[in-house]
Amino acid sequence: MMNLRTTTGQSGLLLLLLVGCNWKTSSSCEELNTCVGSSDAGNSGGSSNGGNSALGGNATGGISSACNPACSGTKAVCNESAKSCVECTADGNCSGTKSACNTATNTCVQCTKNGNCSGATPFCDTSKNACVACLSGTDCKDATESACVDGSCSPCTTNPDCTNISGKNVCTGGTCVQCTANDESPCGGKSCNPTKNTCTGTNRGSVDICHSCVADSECIGGVPSDAGAITMRCVPMMMGSASHGNYCLQILPASSVCLQPYTVVFSTTSASGAATAQYCGVNQSTTTCEAVLDLQASKPCSVDAECGNGQGGLCKTIVGVGLRCTIPCDISSQCPSSLTCTPPTTPYCH
Repeated sequence: MMNLRTTTGQSGLLLLLLVGCNWKTSSSCEELNTCVGSSDAGNSGGSSNGGNSALGGNATGGISSACNPACSGTKAVCNESAKSCVECTADGNCSGTKSACNTATNTCVQCTKNGNCSGATPFCDTSKNACVACLSGTDCKDATESACVDGSCSPCTTNPDCTNISGKNVCTGGTCVQCTANDESPCGGKSCNPTKNTCTGTNRGSVDICHSCVADSECIGGVPSDAGAITMRCVPMMMGSASHGNYCLQILPASSVCLQPYTVVFSTTSASGAATAQYCGVNQSTTTCEAVLDLQASKPCSVDAECGNGQGGLCKTIVGVGLRCTIPCDISSQCPSSLTCTPPTTPYCH
């Protein structure tokens, strides 16, 4: 020792001190169980796989973990910043029907954004972290399911539910349509076909008595604005036992008097759905509106088929006029007021 100090001077003294310290460290760290590389070192604060046991947790792949004990089971992921075991910290930790990670709660959910959803439920309701068919009405494109209710496209209940359906902004019976008998405003002064809920090319209030129609509003006096009250509607008629279409007819007035030749009173509902009422019509067992109109027009003819479009008309000689279209009748009131109903063989208006 003395020779070493003499030979090396201050440098030798430093070396001697380091050697002596190493001997003491080797002995004492084993006693204290703190030596680096010691076989018992990992027991001081958890196991170590190449990481730093000073963190007090498990480590894999050379990276230490802040969680101790190791995470497993339903919470197999370590949230390093919170030093707690959680279900997930990123989408990669999730799978199956819950393939997205809600990082606010560190739980696996169905979705956190639209990109997590597809098919019939392409949108993510982030308030529920659930994939849904719609988030608002703009996501619903079917006229029969135009309203977004609790994430599902559902039938409309009011007109605003139809604003997202092009050309069909009126709600009726849960479906968005162009118009209805009660709402013809989208038709720009035209009528609405009540069986198709589509606008027609016929002006409201333009169709005269006994002419063909599809909606009540087409008839003269068929809309309140015409005369302050409804006086005529579009009603279904028959020819014998067969349906014959819809025609504008006068509602039976309070006087119960119908003008000739429309003196046969019958009851029916209207084409646009008005309640059953009485109307001034023609004898539907033997004639038609077309035949009556040909009679009133004194249409020339040579055979019966040329009258009334081949139904309900007769081609007869009218004194002083010649062959003209007319109709069969039972009594004179079924004829225009200028004509009478008398034989010869088959009674007809002449």
